[in-house]
Amino acid sequence: MFDELPLLMYRVSGWSVNLATLIIMWYTLRTIKIWQGKYIFLAIDFCMTAISQLIASASAILAENNLVIDHIIIPLDFALLNFYLMQQYKSPTIKYFTIFIVILFALIQANVSLNLEGYKNYNFLGLYGLTGELFIYSLINLTFLFKKKTNYSRLRFNPDFWFTATIFSLCFVGILVAILNQVSYDPMVAVYIFYLINVPYNLFISASMFGNYKGIKLLR
Repeated sequence: MFDELPLLMYRVSGWSVNLATLIIMWYTLRTIKIWQGKYIFLAIDFCMTAISQLIASASAILAENNLVIDHIIIPLDFALLNFYLMQQYKSPTIKYFTIFIVILFALIQANVSLNLEGYKNYNFLGLYGLTGELFIYSLINLTFLFKKKTNYSRLRFNPDFWFTATIFSLCFVGILVAILNQVSYDPMVAVYIFYLINVPYNLFISASMFGNYKGIKLLR
């Protein structure tokens, strides 16, 4: 029984992510303004994330190979979030550069996924590329938002602050978790270390959805 407890906790923490993303999707579908302007990229991403998480969880329970999902979702997630972040600037140069990065990432991902049936393996390259690039981009945008606002207390009424801060938080913690998974790997206790790291990580992802909720609420 105790041997199965870590797996049960991991599954429960994963279901909490499903619940949180579904709640965000529900609020997204009920908020008209998020489907307008630059926020439409987030709206699509929120719905896509909730559905893909649900499919991944269901296929895991059925013991089906769901690795191919990441090879589809990660490039789409990368594009949608980059397109949202670039809209916070009026500079055409930043927009063209962002589009170039998105196209380059998509081409690299297509090559990795299709070459030698890479879609059957975990998409480490795509995940690390997405997390690292969005971490830098969101950090720059947060710095831009802080410099733009003379009264920092007003930032909490800015939906861009909440959405961007959520992206930054998820990427920052995602990088830390990736590093911990790499340096703490021990073949003798690998499974238990994996659960020890990733159960709290899933709970953090669920809690971080509050930032997206706050952003959506400010648009209602």
